[in-house]
Amino acid sequence: MFEAFRLARPVGGAAAARSAGQGPPRAAAASPAEQQGPPAKRRRGQPPATSGSGAAAAAAAPPQAPSPAGGLALEKMGDAPLRLVIVGHNPSEHAWASSHFYSNPTNWFWRILRDTGIAPPAAISGAADDGKMPAVAGVGFTDVGSGAPGTDSSQFTAQDFEAWRPAFYQRMATQARRASAAIGCTCGACGAPCIVAFSGKRQFQELFAGAAGGGRGRSKGAAVAQAAPAAAGAAGPPLGEGAVAAAAAPQQQQQQRAPTLQARRPRRVDTGRQWVLPEGWPLPLDTEVWVMTSTSGAAPMTRQQRLAPWQALAERLRQEPWPRRCVVRCRGGGNAGA
Repeated sequence: MFEAFRLARPVGGAAAARSAGQGPPRAAAASPAEQQGPPAKRRRGQPPATSGSGAAAAAAAPPQAPSPAGGLALEKMGDAPLRLVIVGHNPSEHAWASSHFYSNPTNWFWRILRDTGIAPPAAISGAADDGKMPAVAGVGFTDVGSGAPGTDSSQFTAQDFEAWRPAFYQRMATQARRASAAIGCTCGACGAPCIVAFSGKRQFQELFAGAAGGGRGRSKGAAVAQAAPAAAGAAGPPLGEGAVAAAAAPQQQQQQRAPTLQARRPRRVDTGRQWVLPEGWPLPLDTEVWVMTSTSGAAPMTRQQRLAPWQALAERLRQEPWPRRCVVRCRGGGNAGA
């Protein structure tokens, strides 16, 4: 009778496992979704995981030099003289997963670049084409915090920026030297980018040491002399006298206002061109430095407030034809194509 009862009402899997001193068994035929379980809770602003189609699209994109830890490349600036380098804060988790700068669909970055013409709409569709931008438009990309992914920028402290600064300066100086060498320049400055634009105020402000105020602006001569990279030992020899003269010449000839270098952070930083730069700035001072509005969708502002500084940058960029014609000043003049 007992055997008949067992046949009529089999013991449940979990009960049988417990009677044998084992834990509850796994589902015998769980679907892939069941095997994965419920989606993990995401922090606010964190993008969902990349889909299979997204991963395939990323794999089909032009190869880029990976960062040491994988994810997004430390920079996409190429080896030729550029019109513009856009400097971000650090890679978002979405950019890190996709291997493309500013890839989060909530970010306004690529819409702004296409709308203003900084990215040619006919050739550049969005983040997946970031690797084409140096050759197509003379525009490159890097971050101050390259190699440190995180969507919530507030998690990064002033100490993080202090640690990032030497490597960032090294990347900028190294690209300037590569580009200069490509046009036959021997001073390392003639091929530096025309403009460097920070896509947000904080990553520019944090390059200065300490709090606002303090630190006196330096004279033009002292500023140019201080423009050697902080990481000169790794990036190559400091910019020589030829580079200093090359950086100063256009401003002397055109009687333009000269930026100054100072150690401590300015009390106020507005969008647009900057006339006070952090000490140790690695590029010649005829490379203009601009600060732009953030393109993050989380930054509260109207579309026009967000767009206006980028429109001004686009107008300035139109004065620099592409391909670039660089003057190799350290060898007594002469034009060199980019």
